[in-house]
Amino acid sequence: MSLILGVTWRRSRLAYVLLVALSVGTGAVGGCDGKDPIPSFSAPGRAPELRPPDGLLHSSALQAVVDLQVWRDGPALQERLGDPDPVVRARAALALGSVQWPGAQAALVELLDDPEASVRRDAAFALGQLELADGGQALALALAREEDAQARAWMMEVIGRAGDESAVTSVLALEVGHEEMAQTRALTRAFLRGVRPDGALAALVERLTHPDPEVREAAALLFGQVSDTGVWAEHAEDVRRALDGFPAHEPAAMHLTLALARLGERDDLERLLRWLEEGEDWRIRVNVARGLGALPWLEREGVRTALFGALDDDSEHVAIAAARALTQGVWVPPHVLAQMEARIRGRSERWRVQAPFLWQVANFHDAGVVVDWTRRMVEVHPTAVGWGLSALSGIPESGITELIMDLARHSDPEIRAAGVAALSRNWLFVVDAEGRDDRVYQILVSEIRDGSQRGAVHAAQSLIHPFFLEQGALAELHAAFHGRVEQGDLHVAGALLDLLAHVGDPASLTLVEEATRTGDAAIRRAAARALEEHRGRVVPLKELGLLEPERTVDWGFLASLGPAPRLILETEKGRIVLRLVPDQAPLTVQVLAEQAMPGLHDGVPFHRVEPNFMVQGGDVAVGDGTGGPGYAIRSELNQLLFWRGVVGMASAGKDTEGSQFFITHSTQLHLDGRMTPFGWVESGLETLDRIYEGDRVLRMTLEPGEGS
Repeated sequence: MSLILGVTWRRSRLAYVLLVALSVGTGAVGGCDGKDPIPSFSAPGRAPELRPPDGLLHSSALQAVVDLQVWRDGPALQERLGDPDPVVRARAALALGSVQWPGAQAALVELLDDPEASVRRDAAFALGQLELADGGQALALALAREEDAQARAWMMEVIGRAGDESAVTSVLALEVGHEEMAQTRALTRAFLRGVRPDGALAALVERLTHPDPEVREAAALLFGQVSDTGVWAEHAEDVRRALDGFPAHEPAAMHLTLALARLGERDDLERLLRWLEEGEDWRIRVNVARGLGALPWLEREGVRTALFGALDDDSEHVAIAAARALTQGVWVPPHVLAQMEARIRGRSERWRVQAPFLWQVANFHDAGVVVDWTRRMVEVHPTAVGWGLSALSGIPESGITELIMDLARHSDPEIRAAGVAALSRNWLFVVDAEGRDDRVYQILVSEIRDGSQRGAVHAAQSLIHPFFLEQGALAELHAAFHGRVEQGDLHVAGALLDLLAHVGDPASLTLVEEATRTGDAAIRRAAARALEEHRGRVVPLKELGLLEPERTVDWGFLASLGPAPRLILETEKGRIVLRLVPDQAPLTVQVLAEQAMPGLHDGVPFHRVEPNFMVQGGDVAVGDGTGGPGYAIRSELNQLLFWRGVVGMASAGKDTEGSQFFITHSTQLHLDGRMTPFGWVESGLETLDRIYEGDRVLRMTLEPGEGS
C-alpha cells in the first residue's frame, strides 16, 4: 500500500481500515474468552478489576491495620500477619507492601503457603515492593503449585518486576491458558529491566499477533519502550508484519511504530508516514511524530513535509509532537525557520503548537517575531506569555527588555508573574540596556511583598544577588517571610527560608534556625531542608516533631463517602468522572475529597501535559507544578496498575504527596508500585484526550457512592 502525499488529512483512513482488514484474514483481531485478573486498561471506559473489597470502611480491625500503615509501623504490621482472621492477614500484607518494610520479607514468604488465596495474593504483591533476597525463587515455587487465578497473576507480576533469570524462566515455562496477559506483562517487565531468558523474546514476538488486543499491546510495549533496538532487531520483519496487519485503531501500533522509528531503517519510511496520516488513535500518530524527530529521519525526503502537515492534525497532541520533532537536530535549515515563522504568525488559538518553534525563531531567525507573538498572547493565555518570555530569555535587545518591563508591571497577576519570572532571568540585561536599577528593584520588592506565589518566588531568587543586597534587599526578604507566614502563604515562606539559608548572614541564619521551632510543620520542614542543603546541618525529625503523619484517616468521614465515591472534574473541555477506590488508597481519597468540598481545586490549571503520557494538575498553591496544599500525606502503594485512564498522585519521593494528581493517556509500567493510584476515568476519556497544558478545572466536586 503506497502513501499519496498531499491528500486531505486522513481522508483515506476508511479505505485503509478496509484494506488491512482484508489483508490479515479472519481471527487476527478476534476476542479472547479468558479474563485476566490484573487490570488491563486499553479499552476506553473499561473498569479495571481490583482487589476484592474486604469491608475496610466498616471494620475496626482493618482500620487499625491501615492506621499502622499511615504511621509506618512495620513491626506492628508484621505482627498482624499472624492474625487468625485471613482478612486481617491480607490487609496487613497489603499495608506492608505500601510501607515497604524490609524486615517482613521472611514472614511474607511464609504467607505464600497460607490456606487463603487472598492472603497469598497480597503477600506476593508485598514481596514485589521489596528487593527479593532470593531473586524470586520462593515466588517461583509458590507459582508452580498455585491454583488461584489472582494469586498466580500477582506472582507472575512480581517475578516480572523483580525476579532473576531463573525465576523469569519459570514464568516463561508455564502453560498459562487464559492467563496469557499476566504472563506477557511479566515477560515484558523483565525484558525491559534486562532480564532476558532464552525464548522470552520469541514468545513476545509471537504474541504481537495474539487474538486478544490487550495481549498484543502488552507484548508490543517491549518494542516501544526498550531503548536498545539491537536486542530485537533480528525480529524486525516480524514486527513489520504484525504492524502491517493491525487495524488503524490498534493501540499496539503506537509501540511498534515508535520501535521502527528508533530502528531507523530507510525502508520503513513509507510505513511510518502512512501511520502518521492514517492511524485512528491519536496516540499512534503522536508516537510516529516523536520517532521521526530523530536523525537521520528529519533529513530524509518527505519527513519534514509530513511533520508540517501534522501541525494541522485534529488532535493538538499530535500537532505538538510534530512541532517538537521539527525542532530536533543540531541545525535547522533557513527555509524551515521561515516555515516556523509563518506558523508563529498564524492563528492564535493554535498557540500550543506554535510554542515549540519560539526558541529557534527568536535565537536564529528574528526575535521580533516572538516579541510580537508574546504581546498577542497577553489576550490569549498567560501560559503562552510565559513560554514566549522563556524563548526570549538571554537576548539583550531593547524590544525584549521593554516587553519584560511592561509585563512585570501588568495588572493581571498571572501575566505579571510571567513577567517577573522573565525579569529574574534577564534583569542584568534590563539594567544595562535601560539603566533601570531602581525600577527593577522596586518591581522585585513589590512582588515579594504582595505578588502572586509564583512571581514572589522568582523575585526573591533575584534579590539575593549582591547587586540587590547592597540596596537593602535582605531586610525586605526578612519582612516578606514574616508577612507571608502571617498570610498563611507557606509556599513562599518556605522558598524564602531556602534563599535566606543560602545567603547565610548571621541574621538570616538566626531566622531560619528559629523557623525550625515554629508551630507549623510545613515551615519547620522547610527550615530544616534549607539548613541541610546550604549549611550541612541535619535537624532530626524527632526534634522537628515530624515523626507523626501530618494527616491521618478520618474513618467516619471516609465511611460517609461510601465504597465507590466519584470525583467530578468540570473542565474547559468537558466533564471527567473519576471513580475513586477508598479501599485501595483511603487516606488519598479522603484528602482529595476534603480539598474538593471547599473548592480548593476550582480554577486550577493542568500545568503539565505530555502527549501519550499523562495530564497533571492539582497545584492548588501556585498553579505551575511547584506548589501544593502546605502539607504532605503518606504514599499508599497498592494493586491498581497504571493503565490508560488511571489517576494517581504526583510525588517528589515517597510520602510527599499533597494535592497534585495525574491521569495517564496510556500504559505506564514504570509507575506501578512507585506512585499512588486512587481511581480511574469512569467516563470522559474523550475529554481527557482534549486536555492540553493551561486548560483548567473549572470545578471539582465529590459525589458520594452507593452505601454512603
